[in-house]
Amino acid sequence: MNNNNHRELDIRLAQELGYKITLIDVYASEFMESTKYKAPVINYIDKDEYDWLPHYSTDPVDMVELSDEMRLQGWILTVSHLTDGEKFMATYSHLDDFDVGFTCIADTEPMVRALAAYKALTKGKNFYDKQK
Repeated sequence: MNNNNHRELDIRLAQELGYKITLIDVYASEFMESTKYKAPVINYIDKDEYDWLPHYSTDPVDMVELSDEMRLQGWILTVSHLTDGEKFMATYSHLDDFDVGFTCIADTEPMVRALAAYKALTKGKNFYDKQK
């Protein structure tokens, strides 16, 4: 999965969590040249401000923030390191229906948590299916 797909997953997760996302113009300078690109930010409805969109799928600190957000909505997370030593498995189950779980497998713990959260919040949709 390339970096753009990571950010697309982060955007979709934030939207499923109920946040409004806006893309703003950002300028990056490198070797005396300025490059313009779009960066996602979260608009806080109750405040007249915004914040950078967390990197739920790649950053361990933001990964924990995602888990906290999910817990506030009644989701319980189980994460396992698979025996092959190279993959993680994550399952989200909801307190209202603990018999139903949404499971994903990925190479990194932040990614597997993000994919499982997306699948849970969308009631079973696979993020990769949205990329087609």
